[in-house]
Formats: sequence, C-alpha cells, structure tokens
Amino acid sequence: MRTQIALVALLPLLATGCSSGSSTSARAEIDASASPSTAATSRVASPAAVPGAPTTTPSSGSVGAGARGITSSAPTVPARPITTVAPGKVDAAKATAPGKYTLDVSGFVSSPGFGKQDAKGTQTLTFSALRNGGQHSNVHGDQGDTDQDLLVRDRGTYLAALKLTSPAFNGGKEFRPSPAALLVPEPAKVGTAWVWGATSTDGKTKAKATNRVARNESVTVGGRKVPCVVITTHLQVSGDVTYDAQLTTWYSPSYHLPVKDHTVGNGTASFNGAPITFKTDISTLMRSVTPA
Repeated sequence: MRTQIALVALLPLLATGCSSGSSTSARAEIDASASPSTAATSRVASPAAVPGAPTTTPSSGSVGAGARGITSSAPTVPARPITTVAPGKVDAAKATAPGKYTLDVSGFVSSPGFGKQDAKGTQTLTFSALRNGGQHSNVHGDQGDTDQDLLVRDRGTYLAALKLTSPAFNGGKEFRPSPAALLVPEPAKVGTAWVWGATSTDGKTKAKATNRVARNESVTVGGRKVPCVVITTHLQVSGDVTYDAQLTTWYSPSYHLPVKDHTVGNGTASFNGAPITFKTDISTLMRSVTPA
C-alpha cells in the first residue's frame, strides 16, 4: 500500500514543487538479508502472470475463497507479465479485498524556498482482484501516483514491481526486485526486525530501510476498532534525492491493509537545478476497511 517500498514516503515533497533529475526507470537490488518492507503494503502496478502460479482466476467481485466475506467491483487494470517469483504458495485468503479505499491526509511539507504548506487532502487506494496469485494497487493523490504489483503467498506479501510517478523523480521511477521482496511477513510477530536495501539502475538513488514490528494496537476506522500491528521503519535515501525519515505504519493483518501511517522526515532535492531542503510531517487514516 502507499505501499509502499517506503520510497513512497518521498511523494509528500511534491507539494514543494521539487524536481530531481533521476531517470524514469530503475531496478531494486534487494540485500540478501532483506525481508519485509512495510510501507509498500499499501500501494501496487498491474495484476501478475506469476511463473508457477495457478491459472485459475477468482471472480472480480471477490478476493479468492471469499476472504473476509467482502465483495466489491474490482477496478479494470492493464495486464502486464511479472518476471519475478516469490517463495511459498498462493494464498487467496491473504489477499486484500478489491475496490477503492479513501484515505484522509493531514500534516505539512515545508522548505525555505516555498514555506510551510498544508498537506490536508485525500488519497484513493485501489486494489484489483487477485489474479494468478497477484494484485495490482494504485495510490492516487494530487501530487502523483504510486503503483505496485504484489504477490500474495502463504508466507506473506511480496513486492514484484513498484512505480512512482511524480515530478520528484523527473516523471517516474520504477523498481522490479528479482526475486520479489517480502513486504509483510505472515505472521507479523512483535519483535520481528529486518533490513532491506535498493539501488536504482542509473546509480543515482539508494535506499535503506530498517524495520521492526513494535507492538499490537487498535485503530478506530470508520467507527470500528481494527486490531493492528505497529511497524516502525527508519528510511534513508541518498543520491539525487536525500531523505531521512521515521515511518510508523498501523497494519491490519485481518484486512491486509495499512489503515494508518505517520511519516516525519527531512531531506534535499533539486529545483530548477538548485538544491533545496525540505521537511515532511504527514499522516494518513483510512475512512473504512470496506472498499467502495
């Protein structure tokens, strides 16, 4: 979800009008020790034809095997083959219910050149139906889009592709880890810790995320208390864009959704060829765990 790799946390800087000179395509190189990356559990790029996955396709109105009993009309998304694989077996019960979710955004982005800007607004998070063991998700906001391809397995959710479309990355940047990178383990036990790293193929952007399942906590979503695991992430980005942030994500194992997150960070980016500094303090909260 905004999913997602934690690089999606850079999107708030778009409110400053920043633009970096990075390329439009990149491939993630995941460390050998890499496991789950939590922020990506919220955002995805097209349903997958996963090598070795079953060829049966659940109906567009349900998440395989009737997971959680939630039905919804799934969005139409273009098919695109996925060339990476993930360990474990396809598990439809761990898919996210397809449809559109709405998130309320609050906080601010500030920089010396642009001042402090209110980040209040909304985002939409859209999931496709599970298809051949994969789901596509898209997070859309005023400042850009984040797309992901997710592989749903009994051992957890894996990232096959991540695409960021925004002026901050000179239009877009794409990551395709191979093999797929684990985003959220199953089960997500308190105390579990992991680190992942990624480098763009142009060599201009490097990222490192140190993650930990910190505690269990409930979040009220649409008047309903939703049990969550709280995952903390220290994100460090270097290169054409620099960013150091602390992310906290409230992830619902039952709904397979990041229902709330909070990101506080600071960094530098290029604007009209000149570096500027910026700070972010952004929170999101899902309005309902039931998709539209």
